[in-house]
Amino acid sequence: MIWLLLIPLIVLVLQAISIGAELLMHDREKAKEFELTLRKKQRQLKEYQKQKKTKEMMEVQKELFGLMGKRFRLQMKSWIISMPLFLLIFWGLSGLLVYQPAYAGEDFEVGLFLKNSGESQYNLNATIIPSGDMQVVGDPIKPLELDEEGDKGDTETLWWELSSPSAGEKTYEIRLAVATEDGLIEYSKEYIVKVVENGELFYSFAPVISPEEIEGLDLEVSPMYRSLVFNVFGISLTWFWYYIILFFILSAALSPLRNRILWGHWKGIKHLEKLERDKNDKTNKEQN
Repeated sequence: MIWLLLIPLIVLVLQAISIGAELLMHDREKAKEFELTLRKKQRQLKEYQKQKKTKEMMEVQKELFGLMGKRFRLQMKSWIISMPLFLLIFWGLSGLLVYQPAYAGEDFEVGLFLKNSGESQYNLNATIIPSGDMQVVGDPIKPLELDEEGDKGDTETLWWELSSPSAGEKTYEIRLAVATEDGLIEYSKEYIVKVVENGELFYSFAPVISPEEIEGLDLEVSPMYRSLVFNVFGISLTWFWYYIILFFILSAALSPLRNRILWGHWKGIKHLEKLERDKNDKTNKEQN
């Protein structure tokens, strides 16, 4: 199962919870009377607008505002149950969604975190050398200057974009050439990145690697991994829009089912209103 299928399933469950919550609070007869009154007032308002009866329009508008506010409060009761669940579940999912794995056929980023904890300034060149079918997107060589920043140390992170047409465990090497007063010091380290097929749920970029100090230098290095995903407060916006748009699309798609459960007919209150009009018309004909 992939996220593209799992998220709609979660949304469907939330919609079912929302309908169930609304059903528990729903009194069909009272709701029917309320909705018919609301629609009657809406029709009256249109008639007064056509006739340009300002005083009557203002009175009906005042009544309509009160009725609309009451309906909104009733709708909010079910949303108060479903919407926090909606946000809470997504917030939990976002921890997985935001850190997308390296997908085959797509660009992904790997990096190197460097910290100068000594009292010397370093000028260096960092070069990434991918293996197998991986390729570097952009310049593989990155120059860097690390200043002396006292006890805190100066830190920098270098990023490279890589791509791989196939999935599997890949390796890449990062080479550093550090210029010091005593000459050039070279350092190289091979790291692992796991490329997966697009849509896979479970993945691991690489084993957790502790910072490593370069021999002869007060310079610590450790690998970094990230994907090209915009996020706010740990929420992946790409996934969030997919999630929330699906929420409202499925809400609209399930509207007939909601009407059937709450009102006893697929068309909902519109059908009951039609029955009420037919009943009134029949009564009027009989009286005439």
